[in-house]
Amino acid sequence: MRSTWTNPAGRHLATAGYDGQVLLWDPTTSRPRHVLEGDGSAMWSVAVSRDGTSLVAVTMDGAAHLWDIGTAVEVCRLRVDGHLSACSFNPYGHRVVLGGSAGLHACEISPDAVDDR
Repeated sequence: MRSTWTNPAGRHLATAGYDGQVLLWDPTTSRPRHVLEGDGSAMWSVAVSRDGTSLVAVTMDGAAHLWDIGTAVEVCRLRVDGHLSACSFNPYGHRVVLGGSAGLHACEISPDAVDDR
């Protein structure tokens, strides 16, 4: 099973699945552009930022992975107590919202965010 998300401009299509990978697809060729590896846990949900520069995916074990789409590099990993099953970007700011059994978490994304991988 894979969770799918396309950004509004149609430039990015991302899928996340139980195999622990996020695939970034090229919508024009229908082929994967990048394979993003998390920590091996099943990816439950994925979202691409409105500007198409960032991607977030969450796992059932409470991890949120943030990648830079241009470089396909994981830039930050956040952990919460409890399961995460949903994620989204605030369309007008630098925040990501994570949701699951532990409630909702709004996280500020900034260049000086701490990387806790």
